[in-house]
Amino acid sequence: MVESSKRRYVLPESAVQVIHQLSESDDVVQLSIGDLSMELVDEAEGVYPPREVRAAIAREYKAEPVTIADRERIARLVPPALRNEYPILGFHQWRAVASVRDKSQIPFIARWAVENGDTHDGRPASVRAIRRMLAPGDCEAWEARWKRALDILELVRDDEGAPNVVRTLAHLWVEKAKHLAY
Repeated sequence: MVESSKRRYVLPESAVQVIHQLSESDDVVQLSIGDLSMELVDEAEGVYPPREVRAAIAREYKAEPVTIADRERIARLVPPALRNEYPILGFHQWRAVASVRDKSQIPFIARWAVENGDTHDGRPASVRAIRRMLAPGDCEAWEARWKRALDILELVRDDEGAPNVVRTLAHLWVEKAKHLAY
């Protein structure tokens, strides 16, 4: 597992075999890769940084490390027991469910997604429906995104480390939004 001279993380052969099997599977795989990443990251804790473990998985899986990190994040937030309770939910629906601010609400949102889907063909709620339900207050999803974008622009505007041209553009966008009453 360890190349002593380079100190680069090397996947165990058993993990390589699992990755090859998973790379030929469907949507369920995304959480399985997350489970595997979680297991290997936890196992290597204190010896290798998580990003290095994820990079090794990504190389073998032929994905970006950020993709592996995303799968792992959802796997950590949605334990296998909960996934088994609602097997009809796909990875992207679980990601939408896990976006709830209060993570203790994940099981309730999952149940809502299953119960409020398409009753004609038995499918759970769409990602869009889940996100709309989780949007703060009664605002539309685009409004929540716009508010987040303005928050980020204000941070950039006030960041003394940002180039002046970037700070100026951020300021102009924030002021224009205020003028338009958004």
